[in-house]
Amino acid sequence: MARIAEGKMTLKEKLLDIETRLIGNRAFALSAVITVGSNISIYTGALDDSPIALLAYGTMAALSGGVAGSTFFGSTTAKIYKRTRKHFSNFNKLDERFFKKYMGRDLNKNFVGYCQLQGMYLACRDYAPECLLEFHELKKQYTKNIVPNF
Repeated sequence: MARIAEGKMTLKEKLLDIETRLIGNRAFALSAVITVGSNISIYTGALDDSPIALLAYGTMAALSGGVAGSTFFGSTTAKIYKRTRKHFSNFNKLDERFFKKYMGRDLNKNFVGYCQLQGMYLACRDYAPECLLEFHELKKQYTKNIVPNF
């Protein structure tokens, strides 16, 4: 009888991981939309061959690559999402220690830490909606991050 090695993800887990990265992390979703849109505009001929159009395309490509890279392609959001789900299954709440541990060095920063916050928010929304109020209170108390979680 074949035994599944630990660490292997089922198809359902892989699809959830992809959804969390592509849709859950709004910054990565934005970069994907910009990339797809700029490529479609080039390939359909919507942009002419003028230097300004090519400069605009290059700028959009660099911007979307920078955003995607800075979010590590949504991997941090997916990782924190899984850890928060596991935390809920063990403790049935979002506790302050857990929040501070996974925010780490990114506490009290305006833009940094969005991926961790989004992963926790999505897990609260999906698995413990009663903890959303607690999430927002901890976010207000410990971070200055102004990027909304939705």
